[in-house]
Amino acid sequence: MINKPTNNFQDSMKNILHSNIKIRKRINYVVTNNSSNEAIVGYKSTKIAFNTLRQFYSYILLALILTSFAFVAIHLESSDLWVTILVATVEITLFLYLFIDYVLWMLSYSYRKKAKPIATILFPFTIIGIVLLLGMLPSLYVIDTLTSLSKGQNIESLSNNDSIFQFSKNLIFLRTGRIMLLLTAFGPFKLLVRVFKKEWKTLTYVFAAIIMLILLFAVIILNAERNANSNLNTYWDAIYFTTISVVTIGYGDISPVTEAGRAMVIILSLVGIALFAIPSGVIASSYLASIQDRVNSGKSKSKNVGRINIEKIRKNIVEFFYGPNYGKIHKDKKINMPAQEIELEKVYDEQIKTQKLIIELQKQIADLKEKPEN
Repeated sequence: MINKPTNNFQDSMKNILHSNIKIRKRINYVVTNNSSNEAIVGYKSTKIAFNTLRQFYSYILLALILTSFAFVAIHLESSDLWVTILVATVEITLFLYLFIDYVLWMLSYSYRKKAKPIATILFPFTIIGIVLLLGMLPSLYVIDTLTSLSKGQNIESLSNNDSIFQFSKNLIFLRTGRIMLLLTAFGPFKLLVRVFKKEWKTLTYVFAAIIMLILLFAVIILNAERNANSNLNTYWDAIYFTTISVVTIGYGDISPVTEAGRAMVIILSLVGIALFAIPSGVIASSYLASIQDRVNSGKSKSKNVGRINIEKIRKNIVEFFYGPNYGKIHKDKKINMPAQEIELEKVYDEQIKTQKLIIELQKQIADLKEKPEN
């Protein structure tokens, strides 16, 4: 009688913990577009409801991000008060949505498939955590805008404000990372993400080689052009010129004037073309291989459709009539068939042998009839 309340308390705590884990897995399924927790959703009707909720959540977030892109462009062209208030409203709504999204990701991140419990603590330092955090930064300029308007400052004066909050408006491109995470819910983009995960080592080595090439050639070109070229005076100028040359863009604002500098640009362009061809080839070949594997797996599945496993059906019928232990090894002794069944099988075997013998004799008689008499 004394242990009963303790057992009830332990059972209730286990139920609460289990329900908490189940809720977090469902949150992870909805928020992260992660299909590894699909089994936790439950029945077909529940799965449809959660898939609808997942799509609604993703579409609302995507619509807010795209609207923020459009409204920032409109805000740059217009300085009307109502435009500023409208843009601020959208940015505040998006900031709150992204903040809730970040919290839900962090709470449910450790309940992914093959994830460790410490993943929740380490989430802010992961690539996904950094991408989600950077997506919130562009909304910080609204704080400075609303503060300035409350003080009675003109809207035109905000464009000349060099505060860090106004500078955060220029970081709106960082939200493309969150859009890429949303696009992974679709098949082609999900396949592309798998390709990057599969070939990440090769791609990392190639991009590291490109960065080293840019830094090295920047030093060489700076030494060759520093005294003769007025547009190329610092190492940063050399890095900028080397980068646009290695990617074969060449804006024309900086161009080499010395023979050594021109020779280095020729070599750099040829090496850059060869290096940039490697990652594109790796991604394309791996992407096509993944598509081919999916097609082949679909063909193999279609070939097996409609196939009847005779042995399985026979086993089910035998277990239905004779029980589940029929023909199995139990305590190192094989359960024997009933005597009547053994006799029936013997008779059946004899009948088959007799039929085969009759068929063979009929063939021999037919052959003898066809032979001409001597």
